[in-house]
Amino acid sequence: MLADILIKVAGMEKEDRHAYYPRPSIAGPERCIRQMVYWGSGTPEDTKMSDRFVLVLDDSSWHEYLTSDWIQKTAFKLHSQQMTVSVTWQGLTLTGHIDGIITDLLGVDRLHEHKAINHFTWQRYAAGVVPVDYIAQCCLYIKGLQAENPAINEAVLLIKNKNTSQFLEYLIGYDSTMDTAMIKSIIASYGEVAPSGEIFEQTVHSAFAKFEVVDHHIKAGTLPPRPFEYGTDYPCTYCSWQNTCWGEYEKEVEAISNNEADLTELSDSARFYNELGAQIGEMTKQRKEVGHTIKKVLLDKSVRHGKAGEYDIELLLKKVKGYAVEPRTQEELHVKKFKIKGE
Repeated sequence: MLADILIKVAGMEKEDRHAYYPRPSIAGPERCIRQMVYWGSGTPEDTKMSDRFVLVLDDSSWHEYLTSDWIQKTAFKLHSQQMTVSVTWQGLTLTGHIDGIITDLLGVDRLHEHKAINHFTWQRYAAGVVPVDYIAQCCLYIKGLQAENPAINEAVLLIKNKNTSQFLEYLIGYDSTMDTAMIKSIIASYGEVAPSGEIFEQTVHSAFAKFEVVDHHIKAGTLPPRPFEYGTDYPCTYCSWQNTCWGEYEKEVEAISNNEADLTELSDSARFYNELGAQIGEMTKQRKEVGHTIKKVLLDKSVRHGKAGEYDIELLLKKVKGYAVEPRTQEELHVKKFKIKGE
């Protein structure tokens, strides 16, 4: 009665949400510049944003609201939610709305930026992948806020896992004079503290420069080079213009297939690449031979599991699903080093 109707209602709002204009939320260095040109020039999409995805975006807004409510129950004060912030450089103005300003017990104000994301992306960040697009957005907002409050030079970037409700908190410092950002600390809700101190150069300047290049291509009717290699899974397979972007790639390759160039400057790289290939091949062969030796000892002793010094050895039977071939069961050798408490 409601399940299908609600998704269709959400779809009615997606056109306005999907309009292109330069703004902090799409200013990050990882966002595909070629996609931005397609978007900004009005190139028809191969696949439209699904109605369900509009609900997903709206769901993120509710996660932000819920987090804000929890923050208000602490000693921290969250205010100025959805305040309009603008940053201008060489005639181009980027305007956005901040998630808020958070004031601590000492009266220090910091930008508050909230992101609610899927489980798999959150895990990538928890494993050490840096959310550089979010950091760029924070720096642009800080730059804009400094027009009203020059003392604001830090941001609390809070990333929520929508599946588990865990958080990652990044304390980001921004030096507007040098246009550099630094991750001062990373704290996970389960108590682990990740390494900090990574510095990012020209965060605001590079964002404006990128929009300038996009604007140039839109006006000229040209396209920038693809920033990703052929066959890249993410973000290419998730892009609404994937077929438009890569559809003629084979013809492009064919058109230059007979061209040659002097690549002397790559001679060292070519030699190193070949040497690594040979080493990998030899090491793979040696590992396979050692694996056969281990398996033979296990079979001779009629066991599938045992301890060898600081290593745990186990020979398992694993079912492998078939795609081009029939499903099968194969043996896998697992050799793991024992973990010592405190390491």
